[in-house]
Amino acid sequence: PVLWARPPADAASSDRPIADADAREAARRGTVVVTTVATLVRAAPDSLRERARALAVENLRRLRAHGVRLAIGSDDVAGTSAEEAAYLRG
Repeated sequence: PVLWARPPADAASSDRPIADADAREAARRGTVVVTTVATLVRAAPDSLRERARALAVENLRRLRAHGVRLAIGSDDVAGTSAEEAAYLRG
């Protein structure tokens, strides 16, 4: 899922990047964001898969640029975080 430090009013709409202000606030609060990108992108319909991956990359880069700590995770109960790490490496 796409993560925000403060979800926007329409958080169900996850087709836009995390705002710089939210990334800064997450860093200020010491938030650790746990990635679950591989599961999200795999679950996306074929027609949206590339956009979902591009958005996830953009969001993770923005979070890192603002100093937010990232942890590797997985929403796939049958998988491991190693799969997530491999997916993030590209």
